Amino acid sequence: MKCFILLIFLAACSRSPHPASAPPASGDVIAITHVNVIPMTSDTVLGDMTVIVRGERIHAIGRAGRTAVPAGARVIDGRGRYLMPGLVDAHIHLSNRLDIDTVVAAVLLAKGVTTAIELGGMGLPGDSARLQLRAAINAGHRPGPTLYIARAQANDSAMTREGGMRRVEQDHAAGYDLMKVYNRLSVDGYRGITLRAHQLGMPVVGHVVRPAGLEATLGSGQRGIVHMEEFLYQYFGFRSSDTLAAQDAKLDTAVISYFARITAQAGTYVTPTFVTYLAMIAHAEDLDRELARPEVRYIPATLYNAAWIREKNERSLIFSHPRRLHHLRAGLHYQRLLLHAMHREGVPLLVGTDAPVAGAVPGFSVHYELQNLVELGLSPYEALSAGTRNAAAYLGKDDFGTVEVGRRADLLLLSSNPLDDIRNTQSISGVMARGRWFDESALAALLARSAR
Repeated sequence: MKCFILLIFLAACSRSPHPASAPPASGDVIAITHVNVIPMTSDTVLGDMTVIVRGERIHAIGRAGRTAVPAGARVIDGRGRYLMPGLVDAHIHLSNRLDIDTVVAAVLLAKGVTTAIELGGMGLPGDSARLQLRAAINAGHRPGPTLYIARAQANDSAMTREGGMRRVEQDHAAGYDLMKVYNRLSVDGYRGITLRAHQLGMPVVGHVVRPAGLEATLGSGQRGIVHMEEFLYQYFGFRSSDTLAAQDAKLDTAVISYFARITAQAGTYVTPTFVTYLAMIAHAEDLDRELARPEVRYIPATLYNAAWIREKNERSLIFSHPRRLHHLRAGLHYQRLLLHAMHREGVPLLVGTDAPVAGAVPGFSVHYELQNLVELGLSPYEALSAGTRNAAAYLGKDDFGTVEVGRRADLLLLSSNPLDDIRNTQSISGVMARGRWFDESALAALLARSAR
């Protein structure tokens, strides 16, 4: 990731920002009528409903025949369609280049992602550009999801407890929403960060801090572990990039139930990021095939040339070695077993993709991850919960993730029911983000302007 972000920062500009979208005024009213509502408060569909949006909030929900549409409201006919909360990608990275990041944000929105958790670059100069983009989106000046942002990962092996507390105070004062911890962070620094972050109400998320260990990480109150593979790396010292035959022998299935139990007891959220791990395997197996996928054209040229092409694609360069590819596959099998166990134990799961790292196209990869979760045993409702309401609870928020009065008007209108088939999340008829409505033609225009 460090090399990836640095290459982006040094590369030449490749894309001009997207044009502004008009923000809704506080009195603007939109009525979505005769629609099937999937509220995500339970595994149900409410038929023939009308949803009234005023400004950025859901103002009323009721039976179509009993809910009056306010005079002057814009009416969207929802007959035969399904209205659910907008999707959440709980793990993305921005480049801190507005010309690039406005494209990434637009593609996310065009694919129904109305909220994204941005887990930081490497603290590059001008790091506040991501905060500027967040403000522009919130004000309706740029199309994109609502962003919750971590400044940069805390990874200082010499950080003191006091230094960790100061780092949290600095990030909080600068307007960042959460703290991300990383592999080499010192135990004292980790303790300082978790202590002060809890006092200030900032969620701590990230990798398993290696010096602290898995059990201490779970016991610290860290809100989330942002890759399933972290359990393999920290506990077993598993190294998929090694060429030694002994690597896969380290993965002891006997402790899977222990991992699941202690994670559930801690209430720690896990973001599997299977879509990213699968992409590593796919890029190692056949990079030409993967780069020919139609959605790859929505990766901005600067990112594509910095990390996706054959000469720069670390996943292909490193993992095409037969032994390393074998280890990747062994790690994937273990993670699948671990997900089954965590699901049984009730570990809260999230949908996150690590986009736009090589293999994960913003927006598109969220739909693939939903499919991965269903293929691994979650019901469509459970997978959708991971991609909507769970993310709100993860952040300690109660204003998005469900279709309820008072919630932020982040909505996804579909032509088919995703509770019947999770692939139906891709049947997008329209997206509403903070009360701003984008119909199919507007979404198509966002994608057209974003293509290389």
